[in-house]
Amino acid sequence: MKKILISIGLLSLFFFTLISCSPSTTVTKIYLQEVEVSGPINSSPIHITDSSGTGVTISPRISFNTKNTHTGKIDEHTRVNSQGIFQVDTIINNDGAFYFQETPGANKYQFNGKNFTWYTPDVTASLDIDFKISKSFAFFVGGNYSVVKQKPIWGGLFGI
Repeated sequence: MKKILISIGLLSLFFFTLISCSPSTTVTKIYLQEVEVSGPINSSPIHITDSSGTGVTISPRISFNTKNTHTGKIDEHTRVNSQGIFQVDTIINNDGAFYFQETPGANKYQFNGKNFTWYTPDVTASLDIDFKISKSFAFFVGGNYSVVKQKPIWGGLFGI
């Protein structure tokens, strides 16, 4: 009985030491300050196959958009200064390395602006091709093209 109590005591001491000496972790939450996206609003096609034989389906699509700029606010923005800007100081070390540090006491206001902008194209052209191999298996491939702010954007998709 004495050996069992000593074994339990040593085992408890081992686990207590293991748990209490585990490294601590600092959790830092990163906030998104501003986002700017350029690209089309893609609607993925729905691929439906029936139980008949094989075949190929070609689906061209074209979409027009009259509103080219969409704005909004992303939640959980950091606090900002009186001008609506997250204020930081640049700290330069003697070796030339630098880092940014939040200016103490400057960022005390809630952010009320818009920090999300999405630029969409006037026109998007797409072409999808479905290859029905059997009554229970199909393969598809497709692509799209658009221009946003004079920058061509190509996209594609494939699957089974």
